[in-house]
Amino acid sequence: MACLAVMATNLAQFPPMEKNIPEYIQENAKRIRELSSQELAAILNISQSQVVKLVLSW
Repeated sequence: MACLAVMATNLAQFPPMEKNIPEYIQENAKRIRELSSQELAAILNISQSQVVKLVLSW
């Protein structure tokens, strides 16, 4: 879960509109493992490509 540590460290750098993304991921890490990128995108109200970019940036 190293990515959670990275997100926690960099949370202040996220724009206000995007802060809900790492917060949701941190609070729901176990549930997210069961979701597809499409399902996660729908929950976070972002595009599937944004989910992929976010994951690749970790």
